[in-house]
Amino acid sequence: MSETKVIYSGSTNEACPELFNIQAKPPMPKERKKGQLPDELIRQFFEEGYLVVDEFFTRDELDACREDLKLMVEELAQKLHNAGKIKKLYRDYGLFERLTMIEKEFPGSNILLHKMKTMPKSFCDLWSNERILNVMEQILGPDIKGHPVWNIRTKTPQNEATTVPWHQDIDLENDLKICPIPYGGMLLFNNLVPHRSLPNMSNKIRWSLDLRWQRPSEPVGFYGLKDGILMRTSKDPNYKIDWEAFNKIDRHQVQKESIEENESAIEDEFDTTIQGPWMKKWEIVHVNRHILEHRKKEGNPESWTKA
Repeated sequence: MSETKVIYSGSTNEACPELFNIQAKPPMPKERKKGQLPDELIRQFFEEGYLVVDEFFTRDELDACREDLKLMVEELAQKLHNAGKIKKLYRDYGLFERLTMIEKEFPGSNILLHKMKTMPKSFCDLWSNERILNVMEQILGPDIKGHPVWNIRTKTPQNEATTVPWHQDIDLENDLKICPIPYGGMLLFNNLVPHRSLPNMSNKIRWSLDLRWQRPSEPVGFYGLKDGILMRTSKDPNYKIDWEAFNKIDRHQVQKESIEENESAIEDEFDTTIQGPWMKKWEIVHVNRHILEHRKKEGNPESWTKA
């Protein structure tokens, strides 16, 4: 009797998936919806895998996100201060400095903010913005779902905690692109495009938001731990997004439970490491404190220091 090999979501046995044929896409109507991009830019997205749009979101839309970020930093500062983890609240510092000061006193604070459980309203509004969904309609079609993984990138200066190496095994030396994004702009890219996140070498915090969309018909690539959120459906033009149901499930908690034997494990609210089922998917060759904590949970002490 042969063994059944488990294929994690996101993996494929297909060596050469079919290329997307932009010629086969139905033509866009002559009357464009708000925010929709010219055909040549959509073509660039499919042919090159990425697209930079310099001016898309309004200052009011992004400033609302800044205000919610300030509230999130305040909440984190209060939590750490009340627990005796930091001695000061650092309220004299602004959005681009305060988390850096908190991080100096309690290393890993930027990771704690990254792991915040509930998406603020301004982030929800940005993710489901009518104009961005109209662009997604050009790429995905009339039915659109938000992927359950969203991230606040908390790039405090000179800190490697949120540095992410290349995600794909491919020779990139002759095809590297650096994409500076102005305030109000966005970078769109296909999930198969190899990408990384480098350290912030400035003296100010670099904030960014990672949002993802997909077709509802496609499987959610998050190991079955949390479903995505339906944002637009051709079946109901008056559809209302159910944010309450989406925010009920803490992604970071369920992903931690998925790699521990005790499925009811409760995460320490001051745990500054991140673990998840993707750590079981590939052979790990770059070891950091997140990997060491994962190996410790697996009960494999001999491998803690192996690269």
